[in-house]
Amino acid sequence: MQPTEAGNLQRKRGTVNRSAEATTAMDQLAAEAIEVLDEIETISKEGASLEDIEGAKALASSVVDRYDALMKQLGRAQGKALQRNVGGMIARIRGGLTRLKEAPE
Repeated sequence: MQPTEAGNLQRKRGTVNRSAEATTAMDQLAAEAIEVLDEIETISKEGASLEDIEGAKALASSVVDRYDALMKQLGRAQGKALQRNVGGMIARIRGGLTRLKEAPE
């Protein structure tokens, strides 16, 4: 194998590794988004304590922040895939977060 071929192979492996890492991050984000939506729904249906509301706000903010950061890191194709898979849930979380922030303390 010539040196240039080795360098090309190394770059390809790096792309695969970053792609696998991005997929893992997207999967984790999707799972956490589902958890946050369940939490927001539970809090909305029952009389929740201030501690529960604050915990839900923190968790929702964290997931939204991670989504925004991941969207900035991903390439166009992966960003679109993330938006397709998780974007709707993130929009619902943002709405729930707004309602939680408006909730009386």
